[in-house]
Amino acid sequence: MKKITRIIKNFFRHIKWFFQRGFKGYCDKDLWSLRDWFNTVFPKMLREFEADIHSVPSFNKEIKTKQDWEDIIERMAIALERTNEDFWIESAGMFTTAHYSKMEINKEAFMDMFSKYYFDLWD
Repeated sequence: MKKITRIIKNFFRHIKWFFQRGFKGYCDKDLWSLRDWFNTVFPKMLREFEADIHSVPSFNKEIKTKQDWEDIIERMAIALERTNEDFWIESAGMFTTAHYSKMEINKEAFMDMFSKYYFDLWD
């Protein structure tokens, strides 16, 4: 009986979150951990952006080709994914303090690229 109650409660939560996302663009669940939301959603957004690129930033002289720009966007997505504990648990089967150091390195790499290309993230 408890399992059925939990299933029903979760069902209504998901409906609530669905409508909140529709009206506000985010929901209560997203607010529980902004970092988890960002680590989960933003790499997907970057990859979809990368798959549908129509132009290359014209003011950034180091980006010469569409492939250069796609590679940068992919590196951003990979670095951000690697700031998530789940990535390391899935790839190594566990999470250790060494993984935390790797998460920090990837966070810094992502932040550097995000800051550098922030104004170029449009198509």
